[in-house]
Amino acid sequence: MIDTDKPSGEHWTQAFPQVAERAAALLGIDLATVARHQHVVPGGFHVWTPGRGGAQAIVGFDGSAVVRESAFTGQELLAGFAAGQRNDAAVGQAPINHAASAVAAMIGVLRGEPARTATPSGPSEQELAGLIGAPFHQTTPEELTARLRGRGAGAYSLVGIDRTHGPGHWYVAHFDGNDVRLLDPIANRGVDWSSAGADVVRWWADGEPTTPPATVVLDARSAHGRRVWLRTTPLLAPRARGLVDWFAAQPPERVTKGLGVWHGFWWSALSQDGDDLRVAATDLTKPGIETMTWDVDPMLDALRYQAEMAAFCKVTRESIRFTANVRVYDGVFDAPEIHVRRYAASDDASGWVITPFAEQPRGGTTLVPAHEVWRRAPHLVRYLGLPTGFHAVWSNGGTSHIWDPAGAVVWDATARAAT
Repeated sequence: MIDTDKPSGEHWTQAFPQVAERAAALLGIDLATVARHQHVVPGGFHVWTPGRGGAQAIVGFDGSAVVRESAFTGQELLAGFAAGQRNDAAVGQAPINHAASAVAAMIGVLRGEPARTATPSGPSEQELAGLIGAPFHQTTPEELTARLRGRGAGAYSLVGIDRTHGPGHWYVAHFDGNDVRLLDPIANRGVDWSSAGADVVRWWADGEPTTPPATVVLDARSAHGRRVWLRTTPLLAPRARGLVDWFAAQPPERVTKGLGVWHGFWWSALSQDGDDLRVAATDLTKPGIETMTWDVDPMLDALRYQAEMAAFCKVTRESIRFTANVRVYDGVFDAPEIHVRRYAASDDASGWVITPFAEQPRGGTTLVPAHEVWRRAPHLVRYLGLPTGFHAVWSNGGTSHIWDPAGAVVWDATARAAT
């Protein structure tokens, strides 16, 4: 692991202010952006402009630098720097061109328009979407290749990539009748999909994919450039975005291995993953609550069900934590009808009671931690975010009834089926 903070908590941009100022001047960004969009590398610091298509640099401890287009991977840039390449003195006279301006010009050429020269600033993603006529969606190389082959020879698409470290980039994917290749006009070359770099975490293309990606990566950077990330499904990604952003937004000295927070019902924490921090969740498929896993989908799925249930009942979600105690009637999980009801909480219990009948039990119950409810009957956890007074019934594989605290019917599956 490369630590960008000194033991005192001082970041390298504070320890080497002249290097940070040099990077800011070369890339036309402020010092806060330098601190956030950087990665320590052997011999210096990799700094880049945020987004896709802008310039990047490796700046040495002496302030000398190699500054290049977003077409180059971090490894390519580092190899050049290590070999002695330096061009920082010339950047003021010949600024680095923006990849978005180059792909916009190439789209014009493919449409039969006159060739245009790339410029140091480029159109935004929204402007590129307007140019191509469709918004960008996440995809995979395999999906886009099949899509362009299906359109026939001459088909093309705008492609954006995001990287773990370094600026994202823009390509034009083009089907020449034999192969689908990535055309990189800013570097004046064609590349294979694999040559885009092993550090690509997201692929984007104009238009809806025929087959969406099975999983997606969400990430964010702390004020000191620590990358926080997780992998989940497109369905669950909206439930994860706020969690990733919360971790990254904490005071930078706190964004480190072990930082944790309750995400609704579930506990999550940062774990080490190379130079980055990956979000982990308690693994409730294992005994106890000490084991953590990078499979965050069960956590996000529980939150999704609770949020949808609260929205359906038109109330604010008030989830308990999985360490809270729930009163469970003996043998209830094998009953054909399961009543889940929230009474007022006590010192040792959350107020949730799970029984095979509607009445409040006078005995026959045991206090168990809510994570045991998830292990035995995960479908019941969706109700554990409803406020005090709610009463729900699970039967025949679904929710059959819900009553609000006043006893009014919120849902009656039998009545709904009869209409």
